[in-house]
Amino acid sequence: MFRLFRKKTKPAGQVIPITGKVGGILAEAIRKIQTRFATTLSEKERQLTIRQKKMALWIFCIGMSGLSGYWIYEGMFSTFPDNPGFLKHQAITSPKKTDLPDSLNLQLLKQFQQERATKDSLTDSVKR
Repeated sequence: MFRLFRKKTKPAGQVIPITGKVGGILAEAIRKIQTRFATTLSEKERQLTIRQKKMALWIFCIGMSGLSGYWIYEGMFSTFPDNPGFLKHQAITSPKKTDLPDSLNLQLLKQFQQERATKDSLTDSVKR
C-alpha cells in the first residue's frame, strides 16, 4: 500500500537507452574534473597565510563589485543602437492608441435591462 518512496526495480532484460549511457559517461567526466579542480584549489588555499587569504578576499569582493557596477551602468546608459545578439525579442513598446466608441449601443443596453428585470422578478428557488 505504501510504496510511494520505494525504489522500483527494472525488469530483467530492460535496456537503458543510449542517451542515458552517454549522459552517465559525461556526468562522470564532469564530476572528475570538478573534483580535481576543487582539490587543487584546496591545496593552494592551504598554502596561503591568513593575511594573503584576507587580501585575496578583498580583491575578489572589489573586483565583483566593480564588474556588477559596470553591468548596471551599461544596462542603464547603454549606447548600443541595436539590441544585443542574445536578445531575440523586441523591447517593450507602448501600445498603439485604440479608439473607443463615443456612446453605448442603446439597443443592447435595453436588452440587458430587460434580461436583468426578468431575472430579478423570478423567485429565489427558480434562480438556483
